[in-house]
Amino acid sequence: MVVYAWSTPWVLCAMAIAVEGGALYGAQFVGGGADGDGNTTASLVRFDPTKSTWSKVMVFGTVPFSALAGLLATDTGTKWWLAAGESGQVGQNTLFYAASSTAKVVRLTTSVPLTSMEYVSAADEFLATWQEPGSNKHLLFGALDPYVAKENQMIDLTVNASIPWATFGSSCLDPASAAYTFIVGVESVAGGQFSLAQVAPNGHGIDVTLGKPCASGCTIQSVVASTNGIDGIIDSGDSAPPLLPIALTMLPQRHNATRGATYTYTWSEWDLKAGAPVRALGSWKSPLYNTFVTSAIGGGAIYAANAFGETSSVLRLELSTGTVASLPTAGLDGALMDLVYVE
Repeated sequence: MVVYAWSTPWVLCAMAIAVEGGALYGAQFVGGGADGDGNTTASLVRFDPTKSTWSKVMVFGTVPFSALAGLLATDTGTKWWLAAGESGQVGQNTLFYAASSTAKVVRLTTSVPLTSMEYVSAADEFLATWQEPGSNKHLLFGALDPYVAKENQMIDLTVNASIPWATFGSSCLDPASAAYTFIVGVESVAGGQFSLAQVAPNGHGIDVTLGKPCASGCTIQSVVASTNGIDGIIDSGDSAPPLLPIALTMLPQRHNATRGATYTYTWSEWDLKAGAPVRALGSWKSPLYNTFVTSAIGGGAIYAANAFGETSSVLRLELSTGTVASLPTAGLDGALMDLVYVE
């Protein structure tokens, strides 16, 4: 455990974000060379449960890459951000911002590629991680101005906490403790093991915890934050330690080329230090390998989508029953690279 001084307003933000509505949104990427120019168009889409269809809310813009990854964020469903760039890279430099779904989209550029980000409403800024490009570079953590994309990189996690690199995209912010949790790599190979890392304020500084890799040999696909009042998960006060994050894991870890092979995906409350599940919340089997890296939590459920392919499969885990069901994909034109649930 590593302790640092802390002066950002983040320490004052241990609260849940109360917002109107109750809707699932996604960042949809369409293109990738099918039109001959290699460009991809990124849009915001919304799922309408009454009609069981997805519809386009706005277009963020076009990026000149054929294989993309994205990070979607919002305040209360009014302001929207999307970090987008070429997948396979350590991070993304392009940050789209729109003051509303009808406002003009502003295209920003970060000086160091982003690997994860979470919006903090009370501070009106992002907490984020950045990965320096190139081999043997450092993973950084800090705050990001959401309107000019200026970084305040407060901690070098590689030097101070021996965290070598982070996977792109999956992170969460605990609404009770403001602990920031994200996925980091243990091996820089496809299908290699991953663990969770966490940066959390402690009242006089911050703690950095690097969790153990999955003890059962699974690979961690995604992570979401526990929320108050869902399935017996209750906030016990401002002084409470961080709630356990909820991790999505996949077994077996390695790709199986056997015809008909399937993989087991499981949502579980996760113990970082042990690298093991504490309580399984629900699971499903899929022939898709290493692909359900897009997730969101809200409305008593966790959502996951496979982010790779021309279109996405979207699954919903009902937390009260553990039941997993597929959502309709009518109205989707491309792959969902990230999901956000607005309460």
